[in-house]
Amino acid sequence: MERLTDYGPDSTVYEIKDSLKNGIYCVWCPLENEKYYKCETGQYINNDKQSLQISFFKNGQIQRLEENKNDKLDGEYHSFYDNGKYSEFGYYSQGRKVNNWKYWNETGYLVEEANYHEGELIDGFLEYYPNGTLKSKGSYIQISDSTEVTSIDVLTGEETIYSSFSDIVPAKNGKWLYYSSDGKLTKTEIYIKGKLIKK
Repeated sequence: MERLTDYGPDSTVYEIKDSLKNGIYCVWCPLENEKYYKCETGQYINNDKQSLQISFFKNGQIQRLEENKNDKLDGEYHSFYDNGKYSEFGYYSQGRKVNNWKYWNETGYLVEEANYHEGELIDGFLEYYPNGTLKSKGSYIQISDSTEVTSIDVLTGEETIYSSFSDIVPAKNGKWLYYSSDGKLTKTEIYIKGKLIKK
């Protein structure tokens, strides 16, 4: 067995050459003056990240706490700003976002809540003002994003226009409500698959 060198000077991960990573590891990232700081720690089992992985900022604050199973995010996910305040909190299942997720700004105010199913943004999106009052709420649906593409036959010069489909993207769907910072309803919009049909 040989000690890995790409994990920094104090790594505890070992591997058999051309084989599997196993054990607890600690990644050290370079600072100025040839010094290092601990930027990640966790565990490998048979080459896959398992259990709790922790990432750190240069100042020592925790940047992320994430649970892994079979090298995929699976379980609670916590993300922080370098001042120690929450940035994100939610759950993963087999590498995909699920259930309710919350997002904060650097001063600690909750700015958004979103619901996911198998990694896709769905019903129950909420946006907040810094004073904590509701700014907007509505639902999303996943649609195929398409763009019009023009192709020209170089021999005949004939143009053909067709739609090219790309990834599945979230689009506003159904009734969306918008509020003032004092909590009063200011407008209502209705969307169908991302298209505004009624104000």
